[in-house]
Amino acid sequence: CGAADLIKDDEKRGMVFKAGNTKDLANKMRQVIANIQTIRANRIYRAKWAEQHISPEAIAHYMIECLTK
Repeated sequence: CGAADLIKDDEKRGMVFKAGNTKDLANKMRQVIANIQTIRANRIYRAKWAEQHISPEAIAHYMIECLTK
């Protein structure tokens, strides 16, 4: 669906694990537990990023831009 493309370049936005790979998922979950304070501290960053890039308004502007080029 492309979700991995949204977060792969910025660790503050999240992590990607391989589908069906329970070891990879378990490792990512351990990372989340170990870094929960940092993850919580970056909540505002993620909210601002989402508003600018994947909110309904941002997607509508992107669609209009694509259609008018």
